[in-house]
Amino acid sequence: MSMSLRQKIDAINVRIQALHADTQLALRGEREFGVEQVRALSASIQEMAPMMARAAELRTVEPELAGNSTTISLSCASCRPRWTKYGSCC
Repeated sequence: MSMSLRQKIDAINVRIQALHADTQLALRGEREFGVEQVRALSASIQEMAPMMARAAELRTVEPELAGNSTTISLSCASCRPRWTKYGSCC
């Protein structure tokens, strides 16, 4: 895997994790989470989607990536019960 793809995955993970933290705060009523944040989260998830579709292949080629895709899956899974009320997560 090229270093640029690895860096891209890491950068997207950082954005998704930050937005996930914001959603948790918003769901507790401690922060606003509006259209701009939803769009940013959606864009990051869409950007990561092609790589997640190849996750099994990428994990075989680069085993250290397993943690990266797991982080995203866990973040989405923790939002899913709440998001079903409003739409969908990932």
